Amino acid sequence: MNDEIFEICKETGEQIGNVVFEADNFGDLYTLRNCKNPESLFEALENLSVKYAKENWTLRLSEDFLKILKDPILWKKAKSLAVIFAVNKYLQRHYARSVKDKNGGDA
Repeated sequence: MNDEIFEICKETGEQIGNVVFEADNFGDLYTLRNCKNPESLFEALENLSVKYAKENWTLRLSEDFLKILKDPILWKKAKSLAVIFAVNKYLQRHYARSVKDKNGGDA
């Protein structure tokens, strides 16, 4: 996996993590993690895109990321990286919010 693909997965994962955090729905990350084949992953991503569009949160999945998922060798690595970065972003924002709340909103 080259650096360009890595960065595409990182950007996608962070975007997913931000949206999941805003929606306060960590379960969506479990759904993505549990996808066992490209078809189930595409379906899960489609469902998230529609769900978050309806709730006025923007989840825009890049065409580059979707092309990577078409690769029979790379799709699983790409999914794993995106989920890892999504969880990291979710936890980063959760921590920042808890610090802000602890400090009375001054952080």
